Amino acid sequence: MAAKKKPGADFRLVITRKPSERLHLPVTVLRLETVQSFASFRYQLSVEERLEGNTMHFKVLGLSTPQLSLPASGPAQYTREFPGLKGRYQIIVEGLDGSSSAATITVGEDRVRLTHPPSTPHLIVLLEESHNTPERH
Repeated sequence: MAAKKKPGADFRLVITRKPSERLHLPVTVLRLETVQSFASFRYQLSVEERLEGNTMHFKVLGLSTPQLSLPASGPAQYTREFPGLKGRYQIIVEGLDGSSSAATITVGEDRVRLTHPPSTPHLIVLLEESHNTPERH
């Protein structure tokens, strides 16, 4: 008999809009991380990503060991910068078990707004201002 999935969040999606010193234009940074922390290492999330029109799909494939093997505790993470995003985007996060959750954001010139909250409790979306003041949703 298969174990039932525990209620609650599996992933946290932290979204920040900030200027890129390297590209000299604003970028939208998406950091997907596990809610669960790991005691020995800060693992990296292995993620397959697709951007099709205004839909971003992130499929979690598993964990990979950190490139630098220094002990540290914390969640597993995947970070990606998207230059040139503007307008409304649906973000779909699919977990290892095939369950998915969708949220919609609107990207403006200097900030991101959460237009529709996640469709399931398995995903938490946090919006951060570029000066690191979190705006919880």
